[in-house]
This record gives sequence, C-alpha cells and structure tokens, in this order.
Amino acid sequence: MKGSFITQDEMLAIPAQEISDQSQIAPEPLVSVIVVTYNHEAYIAQNIKGILAQQCDFPFELIIGEDQSTDRTLEICLSYQQRHPEVIRVVTWQENLGIGANYLRCLGRTRGKYLAFCEGDDYWIDPAKLTKQVALMEKWPETTLCGARTRVLMEIPGKKPVETLIGQDNSDIDYSLKDVLSCYLFHTSTFLLRKSTLLLPPHARSMVYPDGFLQCLSALQGSLRCLPDVVSVYRHHPRGVCIGGSIDLHLDRCEDICHMMLDIIEDEGDERLVRRTLDVVHSRRCHHLINDGRTSEARSLARGLLPRLARHNFPRAVQLLLHVCLPKPYAYLRRVGKGVRITRYARRFLS
Repeated sequence: MKGSFITQDEMLAIPAQEISDQSQIAPEPLVSVIVVTYNHEAYIAQNIKGILAQQCDFPFELIIGEDQSTDRTLEICLSYQQRHPEVIRVVTWQENLGIGANYLRCLGRTRGKYLAFCEGDDYWIDPAKLTKQVALMEKWPETTLCGARTRVLMEIPGKKPVETLIGQDNSDIDYSLKDVLSCYLFHTSTFLLRKSTLLLPPHARSMVYPDGFLQCLSALQGSLRCLPDVVSVYRHHPRGVCIGGSIDLHLDRCEDICHMMLDIIEDEGDERLVRRTLDVVHSRRCHHLINDGRTSEARSLARGLLPRLARHNFPRAVQLLLHVCLPKPYAYLRRVGKGVRITRYARRFLS
C-alpha cells in the first residue's frame, strides 16, 4: 500500500496517563481488547464485565481509553483495574482529546497479535467470542478480520427498547472490499483483526467511525470471515456517536473513510470501487442539501457528479437529476410512490 502511515511512536506521543500494574499484567497477551469511553457511567461496568467473562486458554489484555468524562466513568474503570490488575490497563488524561486521538493512543499501547474492540456503551454477551474467533483466524491465515452478528438495542426515550440483529451469518464466505463497500458487514464490537494489518494513514487522526475504515483496510490485505453467532450488543441511544451528530457530520465521516482509503490504495480496481462509493456518498449529500433548502449548493455539487454517476449507477443518476431539477414534483412522486403500487422500474428511481 502507498503513502505514509501513523507510527507507533506518534501514537504514544499523544498525551496520556496509564494506570496499570506492570508487575501483574500478562507479559505477552495474544489479544488486545480496546475500549474507548466517554460519559458511559451507566454502561461501562456491563462492558467491562462482558470482556472479563471471556473464557480463554490464552492471555489477553483490556486497554480502556477514558477521555476525561464528566461523570463517574473514570472512577468505575479504575475500580475494575484495581480488582483485575492482571488484565486491565486504563489510559486517560487531564483533557478531552476526542475519539480519534483516544483510539490512537490505545492502539499504540497494544501488544497482542490480534485486536478486538468494544466501545464503552456496548457489551459482549458470548463468553467464547475471543476463543472462537482466534481459532478461526489461526485456521485461515489469509483472513485479516473476523466479525460476527450483533444485537442492536434501540433505546427510545419514553418507549420500550426495540431489538434487531445485524451482521452476516455465512461462515463459508470470504468477504472482499466490494462486499464491505456495498453492504454493512459487521459492527465494531464483533471485530477481531490482525494487528499486522493495522496501517493507518494521517486521516485516521480524525477517525470517528472505525468500523467502516478498519473493514476496508483489512479487505485490502486479505479477506474477511464471520462467525454465525450473536456475540455482542450495540446500544443505539440518543447520546451515541452515530446518533448525536447531524446528517452533514455523518456524510463528512463517510467521505473521510473514502479519502483514507484513496490515500493508501495502489490497485486500480480497488481505487475505482472506492471512487464510485464516494460518488454515492456525494449523491446522498446532494439529496440532503435539497431537502435542507440549500438547492444552489446541491446543484453546484451535482454538476460535476452527475456525469460520473451516470457511468456506473445510472438509476441513481436519474434519481438525483430529477431531485436537483424538479425538487417539488420529485418530493410529490416520492410521497405517491410510498402510498400506492408502482412499477419496479419507477421504484428504482423513487426509493
């Protein structure tokens, strides 16, 4: 892969204070588990318990990146570290650094052959998660990342939580970069990846959504496989990173992932896949701009986008052209299309 990458020394130079007992921590852990947390007082204990419950015949370490929470998150993390000094290392600082720097300073301290992740408001529910994933990775050396299924817990204020399942369940498939870019494969809380594949470009300093980029990065260097099991719970709540931001911010982060990939890709076919994905993200931004009343911005962006989009995704290009040129009739057709039966061909443009 091309380009420059963030070195371990640069990660270790990020301001941090580590609270750990070097005399008791496992000297050669096979797996390093990373938890980044901020204001997760209500959730972090369940997160840590799920990781400590792992039944392994190999040593692992838990590195908790606590980002100057304003609640009792740090206090809870330190209490668990004192009770489990053979496993837990807490990394914190006197200032809030943001999720990207928090991830990087934890990654710089990892010592395992494999890396696992579970953000502070999520938790593991399968005590054999690491054991099963390590066995799969050892069996298939060309596999760079192993994922699994996740239970999504939708926490809606004033309503009963709603549960759904996400993730792939076919353990016989080798997933590729094309698969990663075309559909949602795995949630971050299910990852086990090879540390040797972790090559992070400078853009990663602002990384907020690690799942998309880490899956793409792993797919560039091998294949992805999965366990068919449900191994974790992802809390989808109003204070979560994915929920709290605006649509503009979400699209910015999707674009960041594509730009990080373009920084390092050498293969022309892979680059073409990422550029097409970036065009799709830009088309979604155009739709959002129009819906937000920023029609001139949308038209300016669409002017250069439409010719490219038409070459590789003609239905989406026509949909965008209709929305940009005829926003009110387009909105009406969408409303009509949702309420009556329409042809499959029309539905492609109105969905």
